[in-house]
Amino acid sequence: MKKLLRVLLVLILLLGIVGFVGIQFVRSQIDQRASQIVSGLVDSNVVGDTLQDLVIPPTSPQEFVQYFNNHAQEVSALTNGLVSSASASVQGSHVTYDFVIDGLNGLVVDVLIASNGDQIEAMANAILDSMVEAGTQNPSLDLNLVNEHGQIIRTLHYTR
Repeated sequence: MKKLLRVLLVLILLLGIVGFVGIQFVRSQIDQRASQIVSGLVDSNVVGDTLQDLVIPPTSPQEFVQYFNNHAQEVSALTNGLVSSASASVQGSHVTYDFVIDGLNGLVVDVLIASNGDQIEAMANAILDSMVEAGTQNPSLDLNLVNEHGQIIRTLHYTR
């Protein structure tokens, strides 16, 4: 009985290690791809190979929204269809991005945020820092994750 318990514990430990390595690999891929997407959407002057290193030149909320909406179709292509549509709006110093993701539900969002929340926050902070450098006072950013039925599944709110 003890031998069976030890074998099960070793098996669980090995599965945990494999799962951890897999998640770290996926996080790395997401980090690099997201940095490429932001660089492609915002400006060629964006600096940083990963989201943690991302530096965006000073840009006003209106400029972000205009540029983002002008290139919204590219978001779907750059995300390999994960995002089916995207749009942005601005009200004063508050920017809202809506990302429509087919098949999105609360569980999927929770897993995405749990495994990649720090990367999302790094991107949001880079955008907010850029707005502050452009002279925007008290900028805020909402990232709405919307399902194909138009329901907001989760809103991620960031402020300075």
